[in-house]
Amino acid sequence: MQKIIYIFFLLILFITGCRFGPPPEATPVPTALPKPTVNPAMKPLVFASIPMDNRLKMLEGWSMLADYITQETGIPVDVTIKKSYHEIIEAFSSKEVDLCYTGPLIYVEAHEKAGVIPLVKPTANGEPFYTSVIIVRKDSGINDIAGLKGKSFAFTDRDSTSGYLFPMAMLAEEGVRSLKFFSKVSYSGGHDSSLEGVYQKYIDGAGIFDYAFVREKDNKTEELKILKTSDPIPMGPIVTSKNFDPEIAKKLLDVFLTIGKTEETKILAEKIKVGGYVEAKDSDYDSIRKALGIIKKLGENYKAE
Repeated sequence: MQKIIYIFFLLILFITGCRFGPPPEATPVPTALPKPTVNPAMKPLVFASIPMDNRLKMLEGWSMLADYITQETGIPVDVTIKKSYHEIIEAFSSKEVDLCYTGPLIYVEAHEKAGVIPLVKPTANGEPFYTSVIIVRKDSGINDIAGLKGKSFAFTDRDSTSGYLFPMAMLAEEGVRSLKFFSKVSYSGGHDSSLEGVYQKYIDGAGIFDYAFVREKDNKTEELKILKTSDPIPMGPIVTSKNFDPEIAKKLLDVFLTIGKTEETKILAEKIKVGGYVEAKDSDYDSIRKALGIIKKLGENYKAE
């Protein structure tokens, strides 16, 4: 009887073994790599920005960026907003600042005076450049730059790449040799103000960046037309000081190149108003130097204030 039970038990094991096979191997669960820890004794990098937009919004955006850099590298980062372009150049010269977001025009001067090095430049709509345009109303009867003679014209301010430097260069390319070409020249203080001035017929023409036409799609542009478009203008770079540690620069480059490309960084990219970043080099800004040369020949000279 015991022999029969033993044989029956073996038969059950055989059948169940054939039916279900060996137990499946456990699927390994991927383990996230630990984030670098912050060394409290490490001196923080100082990140500065040019004055633009609302100060509180700027601090919020750049602080998010600083936190992300720290999260990914373990390097603490402090953020400061300087009052003027001149302060930024002085801060680099005196080694008070390690990193900075600059405009393309300011970069050229800071590179010349303080030896700063471009690290990355932002993209918008997938492109690392934008353009400047000279605009008038469609019903103005003005069809070319020559038609602006004796008319009123607005720049944004003398520190603007797309609101002053490139409009001046475009005017020069069309034969304008002096601002006396216009009946009146004004400085609106901003691209939106210049566009509004032309739209409302307060001024006849203006030089502004192309955002309202190609990115923001302002409805007012339906009443406006572009007389001339500049060569591509490189986006302003994030720069490092001339003696910046190359190993840290490489870490920062890797971090910046991820922004806007992962779910984790899309909110950050939106907050600092970029599509992403690409690597930058000094020669990217030769078009700025060319435009500076053109206006200097007209007796105009850009100087950061």
